[in-house]
Amino acid sequence: MEIPGKQWDDRMDAFAEGKRLGRDFMYSGIFYNKNPQYLENLAKLIKMLIDKIDKKIAYQVFKDFLENIDYHVPYKALYEQRIISKWQNLFKIIKSDKKASFYRRDQRAQFKVVELDIGNPSELSSHAGMVFLRVRGHEDEELTEELKYDLREELLREWLENTEDEWVRDYLKDVKEMLKNIKEGVFGSHYRFPYSTLAYYLFPVNFDRFENVILVSNVSMYTRKQDTKQKLWQRLSENKELKDLEYHLEEEGKSLKDLEALLDEALKEENLTKLRQDWLKFVKKVLQGEIKSEKLVGVFLKEEAKEKQTSLTYGLYEVPARDLELFVFYEDGTEKYIEELKNKLELISKKRYVGDVNISIKDVNAQIHKLFGGEGFFNILKKLEGNSRELKHEESVNLLYAIMYFTARINGFLRRNLDQKDKMEGVLLLLNTDLEKDQKYDFWDYISDVYDYYGLPFQTITKRFLSNISDSSLKNMLISLYKDSKILHFEYEGFKLPEEVVLHVLLEKPSSRFFYKRGDLSQASASRHYMYELYTIHAKEGKAQIQLEEKFFVMCDSFGADVENLRKYIKERLEDQRSRFCFISALKDGYASTLYKDLSSETEFERKSIFVRYKELKTAYVSKKAERNCLVIYTQQFKDLAKALGIRLEEDAAAIAIKPSSPQREFEDIYHPSLQVFYTEKIGWSSDEVYSQQHNLFLFTLIALSMYESEAFQVPFSKLSLYSKERNVYITIRRETEDGMKEDYLFPLNVVVYELIEFMRHVPGSGKVD
Repeated sequence: MEIPGKQWDDRMDAFAEGKRLGRDFMYSGIFYNKNPQYLENLAKLIKMLIDKIDKKIAYQVFKDFLENIDYHVPYKALYEQRIISKWQNLFKIIKSDKKASFYRRDQRAQFKVVELDIGNPSELSSHAGMVFLRVRGHEDEELTEELKYDLREELLREWLENTEDEWVRDYLKDVKEMLKNIKEGVFGSHYRFPYSTLAYYLFPVNFDRFENVILVSNVSMYTRKQDTKQKLWQRLSENKELKDLEYHLEEEGKSLKDLEALLDEALKEENLTKLRQDWLKFVKKVLQGEIKSEKLVGVFLKEEAKEKQTSLTYGLYEVPARDLELFVFYEDGTEKYIEELKNKLELISKKRYVGDVNISIKDVNAQIHKLFGGEGFFNILKKLEGNSRELKHEESVNLLYAIMYFTARINGFLRRNLDQKDKMEGVLLLLNTDLEKDQKYDFWDYISDVYDYYGLPFQTITKRFLSNISDSSLKNMLISLYKDSKILHFEYEGFKLPEEVVLHVLLEKPSSRFFYKRGDLSQASASRHYMYELYTIHAKEGKAQIQLEEKFFVMCDSFGADVENLRKYIKERLEDQRSRFCFISALKDGYASTLYKDLSSETEFERKSIFVRYKELKTAYVSKKAERNCLVIYTQQFKDLAKALGIRLEEDAAAIAIKPSSPQREFEDIYHPSLQVFYTEKIGWSSDEVYSQQHNLFLFTLIALSMYESEAFQVPFSKLSLYSKERNVYITIRRETEDGMKEDYLFPLNVVVYELIEFMRHVPGSGKVD
């Protein structure tokens, strides 16, 4: 299987060939290398999974294949480059279909784009806007989980010293003492799950880093679910260090019952209301300078009133005019909701929400673990936590098998969809979970990489959805199911754009880094894989549409056919006077930056293009009056905000910051919008256009993408699914080396998933896939 590359990195072959690169080295290459024998075995193994060979046999073959350098997979698969064809994404196949349509909300629904500027703190109560809080004393310091725990204690003391409410003072005093006891009782584990989550619920404030400073990232004092304490207390009871905490509390004249009682107080709705109200008073004191704080710096940004408002409609979706039939895979405890889900979907179809498209559940196929090779493998996925985690060999093999098995099933659904023209088939995954703040199923980040790439109608559904199935929630589900196959049409006014413009936008989504020694991350030696999404936005005379055009990978910083096709795509459109090009990445040194600089040697491209870097800036408070509008901070105002907060910015960089829309208040416990900050060293898009038109193109592009990304009918614009901090789940595979010894190879998990998708989209073999 020949994989093209401009300059092959031999380290990619290290795992396949059993070479040692050193202890604590981050590897790559499980599914992407140039060892022909290894790749042939891998092709046979994948074919075994596609053909659903006995699971026990397939698993043992997989395990032996990973562990033994000279192992031969006992199966057959077609393995010649000329007959291995790359499968296309479903959304590309159905582009030419007849279309059905539905409005995101209603035909008249629209939202305003409102500019923010630094305001007087006294205007916080009367004006819409946002509050930013910086924590002093930790400049240029790494924001570790341990530091977050310490910051929570620091901020609590600050609030405690300045509150005038007697109940709040007593509560904060008790929490202060308990946080101290937790730290002393399980020191070294106090900032890890489940104690970190316990500390969060006792004092629900979080922190994040932006450039050189640490900010209060969100304050979530809103209603908790009834079983929050029960779930957390169960996880605490399973923790072997709880006895140490119990012993320490007894030494301090307290007990676990005191901790339990305090947690009960922390979760009561009336208490959270008191804390929320007093927090705002505290914030106002900080902003107005009534508190001479050595720890906090605050800034209030308010909406600027303008005579002529800029606005956009919520939009109209066009989707393939094919019936949508859904398979259901359920987790134990969710099967009782399936009948109601069926009935609700029938009602949606009868109401003709999506024209003549019928939406139905075709089959309640099986328990969800059957998509992952069995219950044991699925449970490995479920156990992934939000904190750093390194899996041992056996657990890693099981995890990798689960993801491979799932990917084989995805290929099956893709084949089924490609073989029919009158309908689409999708999958609903019913999860027995009800996510809450500081909780998430991390493994879905990895699994979603798989089905997101193929553009299949897959959707995860939690108990929050299932326990209250409504027309609104079903609309959100459908928008999500049609994620890549939809076209969004919307109208706009107030933007100063060219008479007609076609924007070609490239989003870069990098994997974690690899090829470096842990603790010694070097840009010179580290590498990444990249996934790209290419969009087009066509705007003319107040009407626009946006759609996804292509997805592709660039593996290990190398060139390949996909990149050459992108170059061709751009060059074919350079002569079109309507064309503009925008590359967006969270990285300064990613492959998109390299590609952009290379293409800029074409004079016409350089004139018509812009490179944008993306970051997230967390806000401490967003006023209720500001939740529905699209809040924008332009370059000068953003620089003023940065200066007030002591943030170091790169000089001469234009910036636009956008606050994503907020959902209804009852979902605040699981949602807090991060301000999206987009930098560019040049405003770009042609020197013969006036500055206001350039700035408007910049803003219009970002909002259009944000509208397409949103999968909620009430939330017309959202965060781009672009920003990715280093994912911190690692797998360890113990493999025989070339000298007959055994070596532990360490891999970042999402690096492996990127490689798996790239390998599987060139599926070896033939035959019916179920």
